[in-house]
Amino acid sequence: MEDDKQEISEGSQVVLKKGGVAMDVEKVAKGVAHCFWENRAGERVDEKHPVADLVIYDGTNAAPQPRQPQSDE
Repeated sequence: MEDDKQEISEGSQVVLKKGGVAMDVEKVAKGVAHCFWENRAGERVDEKHPVADLVIYDGTNAAPQPRQPQSDE
């Protein structure tokens, strides 16, 4: 059995069970975690996910961030 039964709450670092980048939890309301992470350009990315789809980030279970395309701006 999986050992990921830690409670997900404000301040937790989480990752989607199916994989993805590690995210910080800003708040949890009605079973939905309001998460954010910072992309390589330093921009904040906000996401909402059902708590049931998340696990606590353990330092190894996140995918690397996708490479950002270079722009001529």
